[in-house]
Amino acid sequence: YVIRAAKHPPVGDINQGAPDLGSLPGVARFLKPKRTDPPILRGRRVALEVDTWLSRFDNLDNRTWENG
Repeated sequence: YVIRAAKHPPVGDINQGAPDLGSLPGVARFLKPKRTDPPILRGRRVALEVDTWLSRFDNLDNRTWENG
């Protein structure tokens, strides 16, 4: 399956307000029950907060589809 949440692929820079997310926050909330904690991301040289990274769009509102 392919889920397209915006007209163009978003950069999703949260620090810049992520104006190009399109409907990605809604898609993220929809898929939240299916999230997993992949062990491949654990124990890497760079510590990753997997849960935090996967949930970074959960509290954002959907944006316009015509992102740029």
